[in-house]
Amino acid sequence: MCFAVLVIAPRTSAKVSGFISICANCSMFALWSWMLTPILVGAGPALTLVTLVVPLRLLRRPWPIALLAALATLAPWLLQPFGVPAGFTVDGPNLILHTAASNLEPVAVLVGVSFYIAALILMTGLFVRIADDDRRAARRKMQTQTWQLRQLMPKPTTLR
Repeated sequence: MCFAVLVIAPRTSAKVSGFISICANCSMFALWSWMLTPILVGAGPALTLVTLVVPLRLLRRPWPIALLAALATLAPWLLQPFGVPAGFTVDGPNLILHTAASNLEPVAVLVGVSFYIAALILMTGLFVRIADDDRRAARRKMQTQTWQLRQLMPKPTTLR
């Protein structure tokens, strides 16, 4: 995957390298979901990817990327009928998550999950803010150009 991103992507068009990057991200989502279960990974990384890609206009419609990210996140559950172990079990009112780790330290898990959630929310907020700033700058530039064009036009004269 790193080979594709570092070697192949710079030598291709922006659209092809964008698709390589999207596929690499979705592969990472599938790996995280397998290691941590889709319940813990959640929709956050997929939503962040779609939020980042939509303003770039790589595709006319963002739903294929959203579908690919959702399938990658849910891959462990979708592969259960083919022998991939379940990421959780239900025992009465308890939902027990099973990760790929052999032993977990409770404090480290709490700190890690808290950091993951906070970082995901902050990154998404930052990306949305950057996209909004770009949109505002484009609108401001268009309004300035419109005003400049109006200044070049002759003033209408009235007949008396």
